[in-house]
Amino acid sequence: MKKIKIIGTLSIAMFLVLLGISIEQSCAETPKKIKLIFMNNWSPSIAWAPFWSAQRRFWPEENIEGEVRDGTGGADTVKAVAAGSAKAGYVNIDALHAIQKGLPITIVAAGDQNTACMLYTLKRSGIKSLKDLEGRRVGQYPFSSTLSPMSKAMLKKQNVDLSKINFINSRPGQGPTMLIGNKLDASLGMVGCQDVRLRAQGYETTTFPFKDYGLDLYGYLLIVNKEWETKIGHDGMVRFLRGVAKGFLLWKTDIEKSVDDIIYYRDMQKAKRKTHLSEYWAHRPRHSSPDLDKHGWGVITEEKLRRTENILFNIGFLKKKIDIKEYYNISYLMDPSVQKIAKKFVSTPIDPKAKEYYDAVTKK
Repeated sequence: MKKIKIIGTLSIAMFLVLLGISIEQSCAETPKKIKLIFMNNWSPSIAWAPFWSAQRRFWPEENIEGEVRDGTGGADTVKAVAAGSAKAGYVNIDALHAIQKGLPITIVAAGDQNTACMLYTLKRSGIKSLKDLEGRRVGQYPFSSTLSPMSKAMLKKQNVDLSKINFINSRPGQGPTMLIGNKLDASLGMVGCQDVRLRAQGYETTTFPFKDYGLDLYGYLLIVNKEWETKIGHDGMVRFLRGVAKGFLLWKTDIEKSVDDIIYYRDMQKAKRKTHLSEYWAHRPRHSSPDLDKHGWGVITEEKLRRTENILFNIGFLKKKIDIKEYYNISYLMDPSVQKIAKKFVSTPIDPKAKEYYDAVTKK
Protein backbone atom coordinates (compact mmCIF):
# COMPACT_ATOMS: atom_id res chain seq x y z
CA MET A 1 0.00 0.00 0.00
CA LYS A 2 2.80 2.40 0.85
CA LYS A 3 4.37 1.73 -2.55
CA ILE A 4 1.11 2.56 -4.34
CA LYS A 5 0.71 5.74 -2.31
CA ILE A 6 4.25 6.88 -3.16
CA ILE A 7 3.67 6.23 -6.87
CA GLY A 8 0.39 8.14 -6.68
CA THR A 9 2.08 11.08 -4.98
CA LEU A 10 4.84 11.10 -7.60
CA SER A 11 2.26 10.97 -10.39
CA ILE A 12 0.40 13.96 -8.96
CA ALA A 13 3.67 15.86 -8.55
CA MET A 14 4.68 15.07 -12.12
CA PHE A 15 1.23 16.14 -13.36
CA LEU A 16 1.54 19.45 -11.55
CA VAL A 17 5.03 20.01 -13.00
CA LEU A 18 3.79 19.27 -16.52
CA LEU A 19 0.76 21.49 -15.94
CA GLY A 20 3.08 24.31 -14.89
CA ILE A 21 5.18 23.86 -18.02
CA SER A 22 2.05 23.84 -20.17
CA ILE A 23 0.78 27.07 -18.61
CA GLU A 24 4.20 28.69 -18.99
CA GLN A 25 4.38 27.69 -22.65
CA SER A 26 0.86 28.98 -23.23
CA CYS A 27 1.78 32.35 -21.73
CA ALA A 28 4.93 32.49 -23.86
CA GLU A 29 2.95 31.75 -27.01
CA THR A 30 0.37 34.46 -26.34
CA PRO A 31 2.09 37.78 -25.62
CA LYS A 32 0.23 40.49 -23.78
CA LYS A 33 -2.25 42.37 -25.95
CA ILE A 34 -1.21 45.85 -27.06
CA LYS A 35 -3.63 48.53 -28.24
CA LEU A 36 -2.57 51.59 -30.19
CA ILE A 37 -3.76 54.42 -32.36
CA PHE A 38 -1.34 55.02 -35.22
CA MET A 39 -1.50 58.39 -36.97
CA ASN A 40 -0.31 59.20 -40.47
CA ASN A 41 0.20 62.83 -41.33
CA TRP A 42 -2.20 62.08 -44.24
CA SER A 43 -2.69 59.28 -46.76
CA PRO A 44 -2.68 60.83 -50.22
CA SER A 45 -0.84 57.92 -51.82
CA ILE A 46 0.19 54.31 -51.34
CA ALA A 47 3.31 55.55 -49.53
CA TRP A 48 1.18 55.14 -46.39
CA ALA A 49 -0.09 51.67 -47.31
CA PRO A 50 2.38 49.73 -45.07
CA PHE A 51 0.62 50.94 -41.93
CA TRP A 52 -2.83 50.02 -43.22
CA SER A 53 -1.39 46.57 -44.03
CA ALA A 54 0.05 46.33 -40.52
CA GLN A 55 -3.39 47.14 -39.09
CA ARG A 56 -5.22 44.66 -41.30
CA ARG A 57 -2.75 41.77 -41.56
CA PHE A 58 0.38 41.91 -39.42
CA TRP A 59 -0.28 43.55 -36.04
CA PRO A 60 -3.04 41.00 -35.28
CA GLU A 61 -0.39 38.27 -35.71
CA GLU A 62 1.53 39.98 -32.89
CA ASN A 63 -1.58 40.32 -30.68
CA ILE A 64 -1.63 44.06 -31.39
CA GLU A 65 -4.92 45.84 -31.94
CA GLY A 66 -3.98 48.86 -34.04
CA GLU A 67 -6.11 51.62 -35.51
CA VAL A 68 -4.65 53.73 -38.32
CA ARG A 69 -5.91 57.30 -38.66
CA ASP A 70 -5.09 60.15 -41.01
CA GLY A 71 -3.93 63.48 -39.67
CA THR A 72 -3.95 66.94 -41.24
CA GLY A 73 -0.19 67.41 -41.48
CA GLY A 74 3.06 66.44 -39.82
CA ALA A 75 2.87 69.06 -37.08
CA ASP A 76 -0.50 67.75 -35.85
CA THR A 77 0.69 64.14 -35.95
CA VAL A 78 3.78 65.00 -33.90
CA LYS A 79 1.60 66.74 -31.30
CA ALA A 80 -0.77 63.75 -31.10
CA VAL A 81 2.10 61.29 -30.56
CA ALA A 82 3.76 63.56 -28.01
CA ALA A 83 0.50 63.93 -26.09
CA GLY A 84 -0.16 60.18 -26.20
CA SER A 85 -3.53 60.43 -27.97
CA ALA A 86 -1.69 58.50 -30.69
CA LYS A 87 0.99 56.05 -29.59
CA ALA A 88 2.94 56.10 -32.85
CA GLY A 89 2.97 57.93 -36.15
CA TYR A 90 4.61 58.55 -39.51
CA VAL A 91 5.85 62.05 -40.22
CA ASN A 92 8.28 64.04 -42.28
CA ILE A 93 11.32 65.34 -40.43
CA ASP A 94 9.07 67.55 -38.28
CA ALA A 95 9.94 65.16 -35.46
CA LEU A 96 13.40 66.70 -34.96
CA HIS A 97 11.86 70.05 -34.14
CA ALA A 98 9.56 68.42 -31.59
CA ILE A 99 12.41 66.56 -29.90
CA GLN A 100 14.41 69.76 -29.58
CA LYS A 101 11.42 71.31 -27.83
CA GLY A 102 11.55 68.47 -25.31
CA LEU A 103 8.47 66.61 -26.52
CA PRO A 104 8.50 62.92 -25.48
CA ILE A 105 9.11 61.29 -28.86
CA THR A 106 11.55 58.62 -30.06
CA ILE A 107 12.42 57.91 -33.71
CA VAL A 108 12.60 54.14 -34.24
CA ALA A 109 12.98 53.77 -38.03
CA ALA A 110 13.30 55.74 -41.27
CA GLY A 111 10.55 54.87 -43.73
CA ASP A 112 12.17 56.92 -46.50
CA GLN A 113 15.95 57.06 -46.68
CA ASN A 114 15.76 60.24 -48.76
CA THR A 115 13.43 63.18 -48.71
CA ALA A 116 10.69 62.70 -51.29
CA CYS A 117 9.83 66.41 -51.38
CA MET A 118 9.81 68.21 -54.69
CA LEU A 119 8.47 71.16 -56.60
CA TYR A 120 6.63 70.18 -59.76
CA THR A 121 4.96 71.87 -62.68
CA LEU A 122 3.28 71.09 -65.98
CA LYS A 123 5.65 71.14 -68.94
CA ARG A 124 3.32 73.52 -70.75
CA SER A 125 4.17 76.21 -68.16
CA GLY A 126 7.57 76.70 -69.76
CA ILE A 127 9.29 76.42 -66.36
CA LYS A 128 12.61 74.65 -66.98
CA SER A 129 14.62 75.77 -63.95
CA LEU A 130 13.96 76.98 -60.42
CA LYS A 131 14.91 80.49 -61.50
CA ASP A 132 11.93 80.40 -63.86
CA LEU A 133 9.61 80.34 -60.82
CA GLU A 134 10.17 84.06 -60.31
CA GLY A 135 6.98 85.90 -61.17
CA ARG A 136 4.94 82.70 -60.85
CA ARG A 137 2.36 81.28 -58.42
CA VAL A 138 3.71 78.40 -56.29
CA GLY A 139 1.55 76.23 -54.02
CA GLN A 140 2.77 75.58 -50.48
CA TYR A 141 1.33 73.62 -47.55
CA PRO A 142 0.31 75.70 -44.54
CA PHE A 143 -0.05 72.61 -42.31
CA SER A 144 3.48 71.28 -42.82
CA SER A 145 6.19 72.89 -40.72
CA THR A 146 9.09 71.66 -42.88
CA LEU A 147 8.14 71.51 -46.55
CA SER A 148 7.72 75.24 -47.13
CA PRO A 149 10.93 76.25 -45.27
CA MET A 150 12.87 73.54 -47.11
CA SER A 151 11.56 74.59 -50.51
CA LYS A 152 12.42 78.22 -49.84
CA ALA A 153 15.92 77.25 -48.68
CA MET A 154 16.40 75.27 -51.88
CA LEU A 155 15.22 78.22 -53.98
CA LYS A 156 17.48 80.68 -52.16
CA LYS A 157 20.43 78.33 -52.65
CA GLN A 158 19.75 78.53 -56.40
CA ASN A 159 19.71 82.36 -56.24
CA VAL A 160 15.96 82.58 -56.74
CA ASP A 161 14.43 85.86 -55.48
CA LEU A 162 11.64 84.71 -53.13
CA SER A 163 10.07 88.17 -53.10
CA LYS A 164 9.22 87.65 -56.77
CA ILE A 165 7.24 84.44 -56.11
CA ASN A 166 3.56 84.46 -55.19
CA PHE A 167 3.23 81.64 -52.62
CA ILE A 168 -0.34 80.33 -52.36
CA ASN A 169 -1.61 78.01 -49.63
CA SER A 170 -3.00 74.66 -50.81
CA ARG A 171 -3.26 71.04 -49.74
CA PRO A 172 -1.33 68.06 -51.20
CA GLY A 173 -4.29 66.73 -53.16
CA GLN A 174 -5.20 70.13 -54.60
CA GLY A 175 -1.94 70.79 -56.45
CA PRO A 176 -2.61 68.82 -59.65
CA THR A 177 -6.14 70.21 -60.01
CA MET A 178 -4.94 73.79 -59.46
CA LEU A 179 -2.15 73.33 -62.02
CA ILE A 180 -4.56 71.94 -64.60
CA GLY A 181 -7.00 74.80 -63.88
CA ASN A 182 -4.22 77.41 -64.24
CA LYS A 183 -4.63 78.52 -60.62
CA LEU A 184 -1.00 77.59 -59.86
CA ASP A 185 2.14 77.48 -61.98
CA ALA A 186 4.01 75.06 -59.70
CA SER A 187 3.43 73.29 -56.41
CA LEU A 188 5.04 71.40 -53.57
CA GLY A 189 4.61 67.65 -53.74
CA MET A 190 6.10 64.21 -53.23
CA VAL A 191 8.15 62.32 -55.79
CA GLY A 192 6.06 59.51 -57.24
CA CYS A 193 2.70 60.95 -56.22
CA GLN A 194 1.30 64.08 -57.84
CA ASP A 195 3.62 63.88 -60.85
CA VAL A 196 2.52 60.30 -61.61
CA ARG A 197 -1.15 61.22 -61.34
CA LEU A 198 -0.75 64.12 -63.75
CA ARG A 199 1.09 61.95 -66.24
CA ALA A 200 -1.67 59.35 -65.92
CA GLN A 201 -4.10 62.05 -67.06
CA GLY A 202 -1.97 62.79 -70.10
CA TYR A 203 -0.05 65.83 -68.80
CA GLU A 204 3.74 66.06 -69.12
CA THR A 205 5.46 67.23 -65.95
CA THR A 206 8.74 68.76 -64.84
CA THR A 207 9.96 67.95 -61.34
CA PHE A 208 12.59 69.48 -59.06
CA PRO A 209 13.37 66.94 -56.28
CA PHE A 210 14.89 68.57 -53.18
CA LYS A 211 17.60 65.90 -53.04
CA ASP A 212 18.92 66.99 -56.45
CA TYR A 213 19.57 70.47 -55.04
CA GLY A 214 21.68 69.62 -52.00
CA LEU A 215 18.99 68.69 -49.45
CA ASP A 216 20.31 65.17 -48.82
CA LEU A 217 18.44 64.23 -45.67
CA TYR A 218 16.00 61.69 -44.29
CA GLY A 219 12.43 61.71 -45.50
CA TYR A 220 9.65 60.11 -43.47
CA LEU A 221 10.31 58.85 -39.95
CA LEU A 222 8.50 56.37 -37.72
CA ILE A 223 8.00 57.90 -34.27
CA VAL A 224 6.59 56.62 -30.96
CA ASN A 225 5.50 58.13 -27.68
CA LYS A 226 8.28 57.67 -25.07
CA GLU A 227 5.95 56.72 -22.22
CA TRP A 228 4.23 54.11 -24.40
CA GLU A 229 7.63 52.84 -25.55
CA THR A 230 8.65 52.27 -21.93
CA LYS A 231 5.29 50.76 -21.01
CA ILE A 232 5.26 48.03 -23.69
CA GLY A 233 8.99 47.39 -23.31
CA HIS A 234 11.52 45.98 -25.74
CA ASP A 235 9.42 42.91 -26.61
CA GLY A 236 6.34 45.02 -27.34
CA MET A 237 8.31 47.45 -29.51
CA VAL A 238 9.83 44.58 -31.48
CA ARG A 239 6.36 43.15 -32.12
CA PHE A 240 5.11 46.57 -33.22
CA LEU A 241 8.06 47.09 -35.56
CA ARG A 242 7.82 43.58 -37.03
CA GLY A 243 4.28 44.38 -38.12
CA VAL A 244 5.36 47.64 -39.76
CA ALA A 245 8.35 46.02 -41.49
CA LYS A 246 6.08 43.33 -42.92
CA GLY A 247 3.79 46.07 -44.19
CA PHE A 248 6.67 47.70 -46.06
CA LEU A 249 7.74 44.35 -47.49
CA LEU A 250 4.21 43.68 -48.76
CA TRP A 251 4.13 47.20 -50.26
CA LYS A 252 7.19 46.33 -52.34
CA THR A 253 6.28 42.77 -53.32
CA ASP A 254 2.48 42.71 -53.75
CA ILE A 255 1.23 46.09 -54.83
CA GLU A 256 -2.42 45.01 -55.26
CA LYS A 257 -2.77 43.65 -51.72
CA SER A 258 -1.06 46.77 -50.42
CA VAL A 259 -3.52 49.11 -52.11
CA ASP A 260 -6.45 46.94 -50.99
CA ASP A 261 -5.38 47.47 -47.39
CA ILE A 262 -5.98 51.22 -47.51
CA ILE A 263 -9.64 51.23 -46.57
CA TYR A 264 -10.81 53.98 -48.89
CA TYR A 265 -8.89 52.64 -51.90
CA ARG A 266 -10.57 49.21 -51.93
CA ASP A 267 -13.59 50.27 -53.99
CA MET A 268 -11.77 52.91 -56.04
CA GLN A 269 -12.79 53.20 -59.70
CA LYS A 270 -10.60 51.17 -62.04
CA ALA A 271 -8.73 53.99 -63.82
CA LYS A 272 -7.72 55.81 -60.64
CA ARG A 273 -6.81 52.55 -58.93
CA LYS A 274 -4.31 51.73 -61.69
CA THR A 275 -2.62 55.06 -61.11
CA HIS A 276 -2.16 54.35 -57.41
CA LEU A 277 -0.93 50.84 -58.17
CA SER A 278 1.80 52.36 -60.36
CA GLU A 279 3.21 54.73 -57.77
CA TYR A 280 5.65 52.43 -55.99
CA TRP A 281 7.74 52.24 -59.14
CA ALA A 282 8.22 56.00 -59.07
CA HIS A 283 8.92 55.91 -55.31
CA ARG A 284 12.15 53.98 -55.75
CA PRO A 285 14.47 57.01 -55.27
CA ARG A 286 13.15 57.26 -51.70
CA HIS A 287 14.73 53.89 -50.94
CA SER A 288 18.01 54.20 -52.83
CA SER A 289 20.76 54.24 -50.23
CA PRO A 290 24.03 52.42 -49.42
CA ASP A 291 22.87 52.31 -45.80
CA LEU A 292 19.70 50.54 -46.87
CA ASP A 293 21.64 48.00 -48.94
CA LYS A 294 23.89 47.28 -45.97
CA HIS A 295 21.44 47.27 -43.07
CA GLY A 296 17.98 46.79 -44.55
CA TRP A 297 14.68 48.63 -44.29
CA GLY A 298 14.31 51.36 -41.69
CA VAL A 299 18.01 51.95 -41.06
CA ILE A 300 19.04 55.14 -39.27
CA THR A 301 22.70 56.10 -38.97
CA GLU A 302 24.16 58.72 -36.70
CA GLU A 303 26.06 60.25 -39.63
CA LYS A 304 23.00 60.86 -41.79
CA LEU A 305 20.87 61.97 -38.86
CA ARG A 306 23.54 64.54 -38.01
CA ARG A 307 23.62 65.68 -41.64
CA THR A 308 19.83 65.99 -41.57
CA GLU A 309 20.03 68.09 -38.41
CA ASN A 310 22.72 70.33 -39.91
CA ILE A 311 20.67 71.01 -43.03
CA LEU A 312 17.57 71.86 -41.00
CA PHE A 313 19.64 74.06 -38.69
CA ASN A 314 21.19 75.92 -41.61
CA ILE A 315 17.80 76.70 -43.18
CA GLY A 316 16.51 78.01 -39.85
CA PHE A 317 13.99 75.23 -39.18
CA LEU A 318 15.94 74.09 -36.10
CA LYS A 319 17.07 76.75 -33.63
CA LYS A 320 19.78 74.66 -31.98
CA LYS A 321 21.68 71.39 -32.18
CA ILE A 322 21.41 68.73 -29.50
CA ASP A 323 22.92 65.31 -28.89
CA ILE A 324 21.94 63.16 -31.87
CA LYS A 325 21.61 60.12 -29.60
CA GLU A 326 18.60 61.75 -27.92
CA TYR A 327 16.66 61.49 -31.16
CA TYR A 328 16.40 57.80 -31.82
CA ASN A 329 16.58 54.20 -30.66
CA ILE A 330 17.49 51.53 -33.23
CA SER A 331 17.70 48.62 -30.77
CA TYR A 332 14.25 47.36 -31.84
CA LEU A 333 15.18 47.60 -35.51
CA MET A 334 18.34 45.59 -34.84
CA ASP A 335 16.43 42.71 -33.24
CA PRO A 336 17.16 39.57 -35.34
CA SER A 337 13.47 38.94 -36.03
CA VAL A 338 13.05 42.47 -37.41
CA GLN A 339 16.37 42.38 -39.26
CA LYS A 340 15.28 39.26 -41.11
CA ILE A 341 12.35 41.18 -42.61
CA ALA A 342 14.41 44.36 -43.11
CA LYS A 343 17.07 42.51 -45.13
CA LYS A 344 14.40 40.72 -47.15
CA PHE A 345 13.02 44.14 -48.12
CA VAL A 346 16.36 44.88 -49.81
CA SER A 347 16.93 41.49 -51.47
CA THR A 348 13.39 40.87 -52.79
CA PRO A 349 12.59 42.26 -56.27
CA ILE A 350 9.85 44.84 -56.75
CA ASP A 351 6.49 43.42 -57.77
CA PRO A 352 6.68 43.50 -61.60
CA LYS A 353 3.05 44.60 -61.72
CA ALA A 354 4.14 47.96 -60.28
CA LYS A 355 6.23 48.69 -63.39
CA GLU A 356 3.52 47.32 -65.67
CA TYR A 357 0.96 49.66 -64.13
CA TYR A 358 3.41 52.57 -64.25
CA ASP A 359 4.13 52.01 -67.94
CA ALA A 360 0.43 51.63 -68.69
CA VAL A 361 -0.67 54.87 -67.04
CA THR A 362 2.29 57.12 -67.97
CA LYS A 363 3.02 56.10 -71.56
CA LYS A 364 -0.25 56.81 -73.27
